[in-house]
Amino acid sequence: MASIEATIDWLIAQGLHSDDVRHLHGGISERLIALGVPVRRAYGAMPTRHPQFHAIGWRWTQGDGAELDRYEHRSKESEAFRRSPFRYMLDSGEVRLRRRLIGRNTPDDFPVLEELRAEGATDYYARLIGFTESEAGIGGMIASWVTAADDGFDDAQIATIERVLPAYALACYRIQLKHAAITLLDAYLGADAGRRVLNGDTQRGAVSEVEAALLFTDLRDFTALADRVPGAVLVATLNAYHDAVGAAVERAGGQILKFVGDGLLATFAVAGGGERQACGRALDAALAALAAVDRLNAARRAAGDPTLGLDAALHVGRLMYGNIGSARRLDFTVVGPAVNEVGRIEPLCTALDRPLLMSSRFALSCGRPVVSLGRHVLRGVAEPEELFGLPG
Repeated sequence: MASIEATIDWLIAQGLHSDDVRHLHGGISERLIALGVPVRRAYGAMPTRHPQFHAIGWRWTQGDGAELDRYEHRSKESEAFRRSPFRYMLDSGEVRLRRRLIGRNTPDDFPVLEELRAEGATDYYARLIGFTESEAGIGGMIASWVTAADDGFDDAQIATIERVLPAYALACYRIQLKHAAITLLDAYLGADAGRRVLNGDTQRGAVSEVEAALLFTDLRDFTALADRVPGAVLVATLNAYHDAVGAAVERAGGQILKFVGDGLLATFAVAGGGERQACGRALDAALAALAAVDRLNAARRAAGDPTLGLDAALHVGRLMYGNIGSARRLDFTVVGPAVNEVGRIEPLCTALDRPLLMSSRFALSCGRPVVSLGRHVLRGVAEPEELFGLPG
């Protein structure tokens, strides 16, 4: 039998044990109906710390279930948000907002109310729930409920919503806090490294040996560009090129471990598919990145924007992968001779007038026709290395 106490217990259990936000939001809406609250539509949103999105939202509609929404940072300036009840509540600090949508002289101070009225809604109730500002920046949540009942919500139904709201907000907060942590770790460390850190792999000096193909890229003439364009233009340009290369790496199943100024270092794990497959994926990523940069340069030339070339070096070998750094500042990264060597190969792209170079071991494993470009001295490496490129 439905009861407020059972609903609160369910919410606490979701907060403790579940990460399924759709199940949480759909479940609480259905339980409110079972408690006699005639919810037709429910909505809520919380801030996130995603590089692309400023908030995550969820909507539940009776008969359609729950859906998730993600809001890009630019949406904060949209007309729809600027004229929404949520924006008004955030700006005014008003924590409760009620609008009856039936009868004469019904308010129309927010455009969404007219849309809801046209869909048959009779009552709208919104709540702003503030948290103590957390280090993850999740300062609160906002939620609303809509009904199509003839007389709207009554006082007892509003009281039921208020009664379960604290447990609902806490469950949302815990789940979103974990998602925020995962998002930040993915963005700053990479998906695999982020998951390892989140799962407790945080002890300094804790490293493991792995075999991986390596892709190191660098932008030609970036230093010269930095001397002649404003800082904001420089950052926007760099981000555009990193977007092109990063997307190619991710599509090929690689992990970007580090951005080094205008360059990046990516790994393609050997484990599971073998060295030949890892090198093939790394080469696919390098070729896709070069093609993406060519397309980007064509668009930038047409727009009168400065262009940059891309150089890519490929290698494969054994790496030390894990926590390295000072006592108070760690990096989850890779070190080892293979990392040093791929970084020494890349500068030779300019000297050999080749946008892509690969080590001899990589060339043997990549499964593509290659041509030798001779043996070359790599700074800090004892023996000269034979380098290879693609035909033509």
